[in-house]
Amino acid sequence: MKSGLVLVVDDEPIGLEVVKALLSDSEYDLHYASSGPEAIARAITLQPDLILLDVLMPGMDGYDTCREIRDNSLIADVPIILLTALNDRTARIKGLEAGADDFISKPFDRLELSARVGTILRLNRYRRLVSERAKFDWVVETADEGYLHLDANYEITYANPQARHLLQLPLGNCSGHWLDFASSRRGAGGFGWR
Repeated sequence: MKSGLVLVVDDEPIGLEVVKALLSDSEYDLHYASSGPEAIARAITLQPDLILLDVLMPGMDGYDTCREIRDNSLIADVPIILLTALNDRTARIKGLEAGADDFISKPFDRLELSARVGTILRLNRYRRLVSERAKFDWVVETADEGYLHLDANYEITYANPQARHLLQLPLGNCSGHWLDFASSRRGAGGFGWR
């Protein structure tokens, strides 16, 4: 199974081949673009986990492409590593200001490239999990239905606001409260909490 979709952007075919060769042993699903506009179009379609973007390209260079990606809400959160032969401070600052997450200088070192790609992909997966968890928490907290989480002993470990209201549970920590299913087996028509 592939561990991440990576879009590699370079106007020079040799640049694409070098990255492909260096990452060929990896578990990444590699896709390619040869210009800024093509990179943006492919990124929107592919929704990559990472973009490796060459800085020096004719027409729309890597800095402009990076800015365009950051301005597009469909792909703004995709991490970008700039690939650059420019090894000076000014070029790096310009890249950071354009929205790049990291830099790798040419010529590439296989281990450095692999390590940086792996690290960025790992961080991006974590960011996405945190974001999805926050969305899920919001849905549960604002739901019209009551939701409970019980441990193996039927102790309430979580109750959303609606469950607290329906079961008349106290606000705050629900620890120490148990659902009593015995009353429903006795024909009481439901369950209680204690």
